[in-house]
Order: sequence, then structure tokens, then C-alpha cells
Amino acid sequence: MKKQKNKKSKKVNILLMLLAVLAAVLCIILPEYMIDIRKKEYADVYMNVPEEYYPTSSYYEVTKASSEKLTEYQKRQLITGQWESEITEVDKEYYEDSGYHIEERVKSILDELYEEALYPVHIDSGYSDWYNWKCTYMQALDTNFRSYAGFFWRVEFTHYENSEKLTVYITSEGSIVEMIYRPNEGEEIPENPEVFSDVQIINMTNMMLGENIRVKDVTNVSTEKTDQIIDYLEKDRLIEEQDRPDDSSAGEDIDENQPIFSILSKKIVTEDAAGGDETWEYYFYSYRDDHRMITGFLPVEQ
Repeated sequence: MKKQKNKKSKKVNILLMLLAVLAAVLCIILPEYMIDIRKKEYADVYMNVPEEYYPTSSYYEVTKASSEKLTEYQKRQLITGQWESEITEVDKEYYEDSGYHIEERVKSILDELYEEALYPVHIDSGYSDWYNWKCTYMQALDTNFRSYAGFFWRVEFTHYENSEKLTVYITSEGSIVEMIYRPNEGEEIPENPEVFSDVQIINMTNMMLGENIRVKDVTNVSTEKTDQIIDYLEKDRLIEEQDRPDDSSAGEDIDENQPIFSILSKKIVTEDAAGGDETWEYYFYSYRDDHRMITGFLPVEQ
């Protein structure tokens, strides 16, 4: 009887040992096998990431921190759409300025340009000639990574009793991107000289881009490049956001064949005023038609 019991206990022990070995093997093999199965299930499947994980205006601090790695020139490429981007307003809780200092900066630039006869309009509010102003903080967020943005301000000056309006887009660093002037309905745009000298262009560029930038060279732009600038203006998102004149031609695209008071374009090469080897190239443009005058800088694609 004892021999039979011993044989049974040995079989049980051997069985338990085999089960233990099998369990150990499964512990090693099974997790890897399950991972492979899950990989195959999700291969070529794109998961929708919750919106809260994107650094949009609601996640301003994240976007701002990553954007500090960009140069102002790169931020301008985002703002003008040469780098694919989406323009939105930044939530007011993230405003880094009340807007007053930005408005004063713009008025200061306009005054300088006006005094040097480089721009025919300035904001000189008086008792009978008052302009309301509004500053909106904006971002041009890249659409590829949604991690980098060009931050800038839209500053709007509107006459209190008519449709005259001047809209200025300026970077957070205080450098003009574009100015759009629309006179009161039925009035003509005040005229500047039809031809600017290179010296005037240099002075205008220095005033608009700020004291940190110095103009290194100015050259004429070919007809082909001028056409490219006009093509850009037709799709310019900054212009599209503005209210068009309320007449039959208000919705038409810019057409180089329509009456144009002037279309001035120059290629500007700039450098850091503090020194350095790096340079930045812009197309400077000043466009006029029956409804508006558009002046600004377009980064040359590199």
C-alpha cells in the first residue's frame, strides 16, 4: 500500500513541476505574443488624439515655449502662410499686453512714416477727427506639428463717424507685417510719390521693421516676381479677414488689369543691426487700387 502511495505522490509532484515549468514559459512567451497581436490589430490605424492634447490657444504656454526657438523671420513665414499655418485669435486670458502699448507703438511708426512723406496716412485723433482702436492678439499655428506659432497683433483704427479704417498687423517684437488702409466710401486714397528712391525704401523699411533690423541691400524686382506678389495678395489671409467696400466689385479678387494707382515692389536684404553674418530677404510691396492701399513685407521663400 505504501509503494502505491509513493508512486501516486511522485506522479503528483512531477505533474506539479511540469505545470510550474509551463507557467514559467507562458509568463515569458505570452506577453510578447499578446503584444504582437495588438500591434497587428492597430497596424495602419490612425487614432484620433483628443483635442486637449493639441497646443492651441487654450494651451498657449506650451505653444509659446516651443515657438521661442523660432526666429522672427520664421514666424513671419507662418503668419504670411509660406509655412502652412492656421490663423486664430488667442484667448484674452493669455494676452501679454492690454493692447495699449501695441497701439501706441503702431501710432509712433505711422507718425514717423507720415513726417518723412513715406506713408500718406497717420492717426491724429482730435475733437472732430476721432479714431477708435482695437487690438487683437493672434497666432499662426503650424498645421503639420501644431507646436509652433507666429504670434502677432491686429490693430484696427476706425473713424468714429465714417467707414475710414486702417488695419495694421505687427509682430510681438514690434515689427510691421502689413498695413491695409481703406478710405471713407467715395473718397480717394491720398497719394504718395509714385516712385520711391532706394534711400526712401531703406528709411521706410528701417521704420517698419524696427531698430533691430538694418537694411543691407535694395534691388528691383522683375515683372515675374511682381506678378507673384500680386498672386500672393489675392490669397492674403490678412486681407480676407477685413470688411470689403460695400459695392459691386467688393468681392472681386485683386486684378492687375484693373486701375492701379501704383504697384511698387522691391527686394530687401536685411541683417541684424547688432552684427552677425545671417541675412534675411523680403519682398517689400505697396499696392493701391480703388478700394485700398496695402503695404507690407513678404519673406522670400528659401
